[in-house]
Amino acid sequence: MAARQLHSTFTRLASSWPKDPLRPNAQMGRAIQAFADETFLATPASASKLPDPQPPLPDVAAAPERDFKQLSAADEGAARAALEALQAIQEGKASKQHPTPDKILRPASNKDYYSRLTATIDKAAAGQDVSPSFGERFRLFLGGRR
Repeated sequence: MAARQLHSTFTRLASSWPKDPLRPNAQMGRAIQAFADETFLATPASASKLPDPQPPLPDVAAAPERDFKQLSAADEGAARAALEALQAIQEGKASKQHPTPDKILRPASNKDYYSRLTATIDKAAAGQDVSPSFGERFRLFLGGRR
């Protein structure tokens, strides 16, 4: 019974994980779902056919009856710990408990590097052009920073 509950919780977590607009073929939700299927199902769905590059995440309520593995106490504990860690990451608890120091976010050699990087990623995710202008390319050619 523990495997069934853990599988359904991992599946719900996978379907609620935010999509990455920059890497549509590498989604964390798909990796979580694959982990859940491989770990808890006696015969994973992916074992019977070639993987689809973007299969839809299964609906937890409409899932057919499946055979689940018997988990040892150690396996169940490890799965619960992994689930708690993923939930902490998704809810932002991990970044609040372990904030990134300002020395790392603003290195002495290039203080604006990460702020420019995140601004560029945000522009790319919004579908805006992020290619450098002629002036930026020229400054880079001369050894300057953007």
